[in-house]
Amino acid sequence: MLVKLKSFIKEFIPPIIFRILVRLLGRQNNFIGPFEFWEEAIAKSSGYDQDLILDKVLKSTLKVINGEAACERDSVALKETDYTWPVTSGLMCAAAANQGRLHVLDFGGSLGSAYFQNRKFLNFTTELSWSVVEQSKFADAGRAYIQDKNIKFYDSISKCLQANTPNVILLGSVLQYLKEPSKVLRELSKTGAFIIIDRTPISENGNEFILVQKVPKAIYTASYPIRILSEKNIIPPGYIMVEKFQSPEGKMGKKDHSFIWKGFFLRPVNNKK
Repeated sequence: MLVKLKSFIKEFIPPIIFRILVRLLGRQNNFIGPFEFWEEAIAKSSGYDQDLILDKVLKSTLKVINGEAACERDSVALKETDYTWPVTSGLMCAAAANQGRLHVLDFGGSLGSAYFQNRKFLNFTTELSWSVVEQSKFADAGRAYIQDKNIKFYDSISKCLQANTPNVILLGSVLQYLKEPSKVLRELSKTGAFIIIDRTPISENGNEFILVQKVPKAIYTASYPIRILSEKNIIPPGYIMVEKFQSPEGKMGKKDHSFIWKGFFLRPVNNKK
């Protein structure tokens, strides 16, 4: 019955609204927990490091490159570009503050989802480099099938920083899947670059907690630990918030474990622009 309802709705509403409704219809079943420790959640998960995830992301990304799809989001190839306008604005702001030069460190950036999503706007920069830091399997696939003069792939932050000096860090739906997100934030903040955080679950009561997220079977069968973050821990030392925004996923969870998906644009204190 639910499948028929989704098919009926899909015929009459825009794609982006359909994707949000799909998330909302199944949201109560997408998370289990809470768990006291990260390791407990790992034990209840299948994990991120699965070939089926990489295979699906690669197929969808190649469709984008070959002109068969407009962009890829969460491994799904989309016919129309699903822009995240605050992210696009943040990228253009970073370029404007650096005489049109844009050098991105896209941490956890899959196979360049945000790069291909925003490439029409990236063409207006005077200088461009996009560096994706990902798991080894993704980085290897990126170098083999995706990499060109503008987009490069690395399997560690240190290797990326040896080759490039970013003026903006992009963290798109990634901090919550790290065991120690604050540690990674501190490491990235040492670059002194602008920081864009997108699609990140923020606790409504200010307390962090750990769940297991189950991916809808329509995308692929997988589950992984997810940390619901506190907004106070989003801003690393030496940074201030320029703006925050709500992501399309909206509010999820229940009672003492509710959270809202948000994004943030941060700048270093010594950068007044």
